[in-house]
Amino acid sequence: MLRASVLLVAVTLRDARNSSDDREWIRAIYRDYLSELYRELPCPSGSCVPTTGTPIPVAVAQATSGVDFTLNRLGRITGRAVDEITGAPTYGTVVLYSGTNVVQTASTYQGFYILSGVQPGSYYVATNSYDNHVDELYNNRTCEPSCTVTQGQPVTAALDATTTNIDFALRRPVFADVPVDHFAWRWVEALYAAGVTTGCGTAPLRFCPDNPVSRGEMSRDGDAWEGDLSLTYVRVG
Repeated sequence: MLRASVLLVAVTLRDARNSSDDREWIRAIYRDYLSELYRELPCPSGSCVPTTGTPIPVAVAQATSGVDFTLNRLGRITGRAVDEITGAPTYGTVVLYSGTNVVQTASTYQGFYILSGVQPGSYYVATNSYDNHVDELYNNRTCEPSCTVTQGQPVTAALDATTTNIDFALRRPVFADVPVDHFAWRWVEALYAAGVTTGCGTAPLRFCPDNPVSRGEMSRDGDAWEGDLSLTYVRVG
């Protein structure tokens, strides 16, 4: 709890017949805490109508005391984003979603992140890596090149509480020469996962995406596909 009577927003209504008889409705706003109207009325996101609170009589040349607020701290979500093999920190941001809407983002620092000032509710969390890691949606769902965020595991935020251990262990792309921003990344990874290709070299594993492929190689690789192999031909010109 925070005892506070700072950062107040006041709306004053005057009685035209008596300018010394004013009333004020006061809203307390404090960073990372749930806003309130006097008296003890929650004001989520500071969006409530001030005149729905308890009015405070004020008079000229007189101090009105005892107008205090006991504020609840908004929720926090914390965790780490690291490389799944080495445990080294990854670099980028973590994105907080309410439904499909972005609520806020937080940068990772040495692999740690903090999402603070979160209104009570249920959210989804995803990574946005800057260093060629495959992004994920919590909990352990690939989100590259994109994903439906509402398919993730919901994360709950509550007043006066920190939701911890919302962690990500991110992997590198399978092939060193096909980074996540390569136009064919997801198809190349799908071929590898299906056992159609093992690449063109090792240490590190490489795919050689710009090398030409012969018709014989295409036939061999197509035969390695377990199940139906559908090819779509597009005539150009």
